[in-house]
Amino acid sequence: MRTYPRGSNNMLRKVPRCCAIVVLILEAGCAPKDRSIPVACIRSGYAAYGVKPDTWDYGETKECQLASRSTQPPDERGDMLLCGTETLTAWGMSWLRPDFKSQIYQNARTFPVTFRSAGHSSRAHDTWWWCKRTAESVSCD
Repeated sequence: MRTYPRGSNNMLRKVPRCCAIVVLILEAGCAPKDRSIPVACIRSGYAAYGVKPDTWDYGETKECQLASRSTQPPDERGDMLLCGTETLTAWGMSWLRPDFKSQIYQNARTFPVTFRSAGHSSRAHDTWWWCKRTAESVSCD
């Protein structure tokens, strides 16, 4: 066992790092809470014509991501589920075009969302889910 001189804080430096690792492991392995949340799905052409909602047919599956788990965090309006490639791209560009973020919030509709897993992740992008639209809700695996 290592001993540290009196007054040394080497041991204290290790505690926060260990706690941070434990928190990350716990958070990474847990599915988000099921809740009603705004869901955004926009159509292509947003760069030229502005953000407009896209259709999402019942039974159709889209790749979705929580704004809070993306590279561009949500603002004071809160978290939302971003669905479809065009939506994810527009959200990622919101640092350059803040009006995109506002338009995405404006075009979102609130649905009960069920998360059945902790999501998928890769080096290419942040945590995401395959989400299926039903008549009154969204279910994400």
